[in-house]
Amino acid sequence: MKLNKKVKQLARKSALSYKLLQDRIRVIEALTLEEPKTRLFLDFLKKMNLENEKITFLLHDIDENVYLAARNLPNVYLLPAAQASTYDIMDCEYLLLDEKAVSLVNEMLKSE
Repeated sequence: MKLNKKVKQLARKSALSYKLLQDRIRVIEALTLEEPKTRLFLDFLKKMNLENEKITFLLHDIDENVYLAARNLPNVYLLPAAQASTYDIMDCEYLLLDEKAVSLVNEMLKSE
């Protein structure tokens, strides 16, 4: 099914608004790890009280250590912010964005 750009843009805006109203969006400064250890990534999630939630990270740049640490966690998804779809936004309990990704998402929604 083909949708026009305005409908896609409206769907993304609605999905983000819904997550924001539910207090399910969190902005982090940056997501980097010194070593590609899943334990370090789980420690980060525990600090955020998100260890048992389905989480989608929208990141400006995906750090290789972060990718390697998170790849075998079943409820954690890492995506470049520019590729986020409405489904990606809605198919998680929490949406975490780094600061650069927030500005990228804003620009993406304005330009479409």
